[in-house]
Amino acid sequence: MNYALLLLAAALAGAVLPIQAACNAKMGTHLQQPMQATVYSFLIGLVALLLIALAMRQPAPAPAKLLGAPWWAHVAGMLGAVYVVSSIILTPKLGVVALTGAVLAGQMVIAVILDHFGWLGLRQNPVTPLKGLGIAFLIAGVLLIRGSAAPAPTDTPATVR
Repeated sequence: MNYALLLLAAALAGAVLPIQAACNAKMGTHLQQPMQATVYSFLIGLVALLLIALAMRQPAPAPAKLLGAPWWAHVAGMLGAVYVVSSIILTPKLGVVALTGAVLAGQMVIAVILDHFGWLGLRQNPVTPLKGLGIAFLIAGVLLIRGSAAPAPTDTPATVR
């Protein structure tokens, strides 16, 4: 597949994260229980994925195949839960723009480290000065977006537009 199309697909996948954060935050403030909102989010996601797998006639993996994966591959769902509960708690406090910028900056820093060392089964892709500069600009962008003097947003009821 064309590299540009793959980048576009990744950008579209990333585009759903701020929407997910806003939806999850609303559920969290509605329930006033971030953990229950996270469980509900994952339950809806599980049902959706099961329906898609059934429609695609995807067989369940054999238990031996699942257990044969490296130990660290099993923590992905837990890491997803950390992101969702964090976004539920932080979105009303930071706003979607600041949250997304900070999340993106954190993702990029860890991504550069993972690529540089080839950890978690990835192909080694050393960090370059240009990549370092890009990360520094990204972090500076997050700081500029929110600014230290800017008040944090409040969770006031808003209408869906």
